[in-house]
Amino acid sequence: MKQLFCVLAAGFLALAAVSLPAADFDGDGTNDIAVFRPSNGLWAVRGGGNYYFGGSGDQPMPGDYDGDGTVDIAIFRPSNGLWAVRGGDRVYFGGPTDQPIPGVMGAGGGDGVWTRSGGDIYYDGGGYVGIGINPRFHLDIHQNSSWYSYLRFTNTATGITDSNGVLVGIDPNEDFRIHSYEANNIRFYTDGSARFTIDSTGDVGVGRTDPAFRLDVYADASGEYMARFRNAGGTSASHGMVIQAGSGTDGSTGSGTLIQFRNGANYTVGSISHSNGSLNWNDTSDERLKENIEDAESASGLIDSIRVRQFDRKGSGFHQRYGFVAQELVEVAPEAVTRGATEEDIWGVDNSKLVPMLVKEIQELRARVSELESRE
Repeated sequence: MKQLFCVLAAGFLALAAVSLPAADFDGDGTNDIAVFRPSNGLWAVRGGGNYYFGGSGDQPMPGDYDGDGTVDIAIFRPSNGLWAVRGGDRVYFGGPTDQPIPGVMGAGGGDGVWTRSGGDIYYDGGGYVGIGINPRFHLDIHQNSSWYSYLRFTNTATGITDSNGVLVGIDPNEDFRIHSYEANNIRFYTDGSARFTIDSTGDVGVGRTDPAFRLDVYADASGEYMARFRNAGGTSASHGMVIQAGSGTDGSTGSGTLIQFRNGANYTVGSISHSNGSLNWNDTSDERLKENIEDAESASGLIDSIRVRQFDRKGSGFHQRYGFVAQELVEVAPEAVTRGATEEDIWGVDNSKLVPMLVKEIQELRARVSELESRE
């Protein structure tokens, strides 16, 4: 016998009769209209035949018990636990206080084959299941209207009301949704690890499960960059990114930090901020972070050694009238030069690092001028 008999201990007396489930008794792929009359054991299939099998107190349990592709007439007798299949087997399993649960029923033949008709649930016998549609995929769900089409997942912790669980599907605007009613996180895993998290407040974590900011990105990989923003449009209108923060509506009032830069020890090393309509590039310069503070030495010799150049930019052909060459400047002011990690990497110059040197020289020049003026 291929059909699995199951029982569920329910703690109550079984009903004397139950309604007859829809089933395909002739194997034509559609459900047949049929009734079971407990008073005399009549099974009547519309357009088919009349059969007498079972009686008062028996429960109809139609199903494909022999795997021939058609549903067999069968009953469960609660009084003694008898399962009887017309023209087939008789077994005793269960008893008066058990609730029988038949295996999957319907057309198509074989163990566990579902109905293909009626516009509800389909199974093609090859592992493709459709709900509301003849399936083209292993699980194919169709809403026969422009309304929501969702799968819902719940458990004993979420509850089963309309406002419980997690929904996955499309809405009437054809937008794909992952809709969680629970005040918990949504996480995406790959290779057994959480890669992307949205917590219950809307904070997003990439590489971390407990984001502390609206967007919190974390990585632990040496030699790799954290993120890239690239617009490959190739025109002057192909912009990069917009960062907006702080108060003010006309650009002339308010202030805010746009970007803050921190080192591996989580100390702030610089920031980009705005105030009163101006942009500020800030190096960390707090007295509490410094020691051995003294007046700087004269910068006259260093400034005389700096070579100010003019040159044309390769690629654009732009002529720059005043500038520095990083490989030349590094001999005079290495603090203003960023070296490449390899010979192929491009070197850079931070012109702002020369400002303190220039201020020192201006101060010394003013002192000399003041001394000369006092001699006259």
